[in-house]
Parts: sequence; C-alpha cells; structure tokens
Amino acid sequence: MAAMTNRNSDATYQDCYVAVLDILGYKNRVDRAVRSGGHEQDIAFLEGLLDRAYAYVQAKNESPRAGQISLRVFSDTVVIASPATAEGDGCFSLMLATTFIVALFAYENVWVRGAVARGGHYGSSRLIYSPALIEAHVAGEEFADLARILVSPLVARDCHARGQDDICKQREEYLRRSVWRDQDGHFVLNYLAQIDPDRIGDVAEATYMATHKRHVTACLNEHWASPKVLPKYRWVAAYHNSVCHNQLRDAGDQYLIDNVSSTGPLPL
Repeated sequence: MAAMTNRNSDATYQDCYVAVLDILGYKNRVDRAVRSGGHEQDIAFLEGLLDRAYAYVQAKNESPRAGQISLRVFSDTVVIASPATAEGDGCFSLMLATTFIVALFAYENVWVRGAVARGGHYGSSRLIYSPALIEAHVAGEEFADLARILVSPLVARDCHARGQDDICKQREEYLRRSVWRDQDGHFVLNYLAQIDPDRIGDVAEATYMATHKRHVTACLNEHWASPKVLPKYRWVAAYHNSVCHNQLRDAGDQYLIDNVSSTGPLPL
C-alpha cells in the first residue's frame, strides 16, 4: 500500500495495525461521579491512568528497535496504531502496547472491549481516516456482549510469522502468547501475556494477579443481577482462570476464581 502524505500534516495514510478499545460502563461512570460530586477526583484518576499509558508509548517510541506507536483517546474510546513494516516491528509494537494498556486499565478496575485489525490508516491531530479502525470498531460492536478484545485473522496470522534472528524470535514468542482462540472460534487478545510463569513469585507479578482476581470477583458480585452486564465479567473470570491453568500452570492455582463454570479462551 503506497503511503499518502497530507501537506498540512506529518501523518500519512498507510498500512497499519490498529486497536480500538471501548471503556465499559463509561456513561454510568460519568453520570455517577457528576451526581455525587466526585467528578474532579474521577477526572484526576483517569488523567493519571492515561499519563501512564502515554508515558509507556513515548518510551517505546524512543527505542531504536521498536515500531512507532500512536495513542489517541476521545471520550470512552482508545485508539492505538502502529505502521506495518517488512520487519514486523509494527505488529509487535502494537500488540505489546495494547496488552500493556489493557492490563494497566484492568489493574485499576477499568475494563474494555474492542478489536485489533490491520489495514489502511491515517491519523493526524484533527482527523482519523481509517478502514482498519472501522473494521475493528464494527467487530467490537458486533460482539459487544463480552469484555474481550478480538484479533482479526489477518493480525493473528501476522503474529505467527517466523523470525529470522534472536530478537525476532523473542518477539515471535511473545506474539504467539498474545493471541488465543476463544470457545466460539474467534481470536482474542491475551492481555496477560506479559505475566511470566517463571516470575510469578515476584512481588509485582503476584500482586497483579491477586489484584486482577479481586477486581473481577468484585465485578461479578456487583453485576450479579444484571443479565446484560454479567456475561461481560463472566467472560473475564473464565479468561482469568484460563491464564492460571494454561499460562501459569501450577503456580496459578492460588489465583483461581471460584464458581466459574464456563471455559475461557485457550492458547493456540
């Protein structure tokens, strides 16, 4: 795909990997905070969360071996994009950034759904013009009943491309871990791919899994009587347990959520 540059912007229309994430319950969150007078605190909390996400992206963009990443947030929608390259940097950078940001949000009890796609994308400070974004948005809306991030078959295929050197092979291993297959056959993002079973004894990783379990359990209890919302968090609970069983193995038993009857997505 030939790149098209706008003379009034440094942005180009080019082949990109794009993730679109929608924050769950955002309208109710805003309404509740405004009614209670807690909107200033909630704004400060969300700004702090985004500061950490933007700091991560900036640090990655300063790395000479990483593909460039753009991050845009408007209302309840987060858009992450990275140009596709022959070396595969864009795929790795996009998936790494997306897993990091989704895991960061989940750690702070902010849940998202959405999708990752590949295609044409243009993003300037004023305009996003993107078939890839539209594809990801439509996929996320079509399967909005579950709090998961779908991965298009094209992106899933790219995540399984073979590396040619040690660095590429390390990236390939991570990309393979980052895409699982759900029970309905769809590819989904394993946003806990960065949780290493060999380091689950470390304080940071153990704290993350314990916190993730606590937040998911609280969401199940909060939405137990809501037939529309409960399935979203039942899926997250099944996914959490699947990570414990299939990624952390014996070390994950202590983090299992009780009374989860459904089976979550599985590694490819």
